Parts: sequence; C-alpha cells; structure tokens
Amino acid sequence: MMSGHSKEKVIVHDTAVLGRPNVSEMSVNAANNFGAQVVIVTSNPQGSRDVVNACKANGIAAFGPIWDS
Repeated sequence: MMSGHSKEKVIVHDTAVLGRPNVSEMSVNAANNFGAQVVIVTSNPQGSRDVVNACKANGIAAFGPIWDS
C-alpha cells in the first residue's frame, strides 16, 4: 500500500503503541514539514473543524466538507 509513496511523505501512527493521535497537530506539523500550500480534510464534522481551525490558526490554508445539510 505504501510502496508507491516516498517514505518521507508517509506518516504511520500505530494507535496500539502510541494511542490516539492529535490529528490537528499532526496535520499542521505535516503541512509545515512538507511545505504544503494547502491541507484538504476528509473527516467527520468535529475532526474536519478541528483540523481546518488548527491549520488556519497557523497560517495554512485548509478546506473540508461543509456539513450543513
């Protein structure tokens, strides 16, 4: 599954070992490390809001589903 991606661009978080991740923090760190211009979020309503808000607070453009229907 990961063979088509460079190891520098893959994040593996084993929840059995490391527990639940702070996805917002991981997203901001990954965007900064990768030099990303934008973050696209596909998550549940709360997860999407958390990541988009964290990115925006750090000056990173972020987009996710609107969840208004």
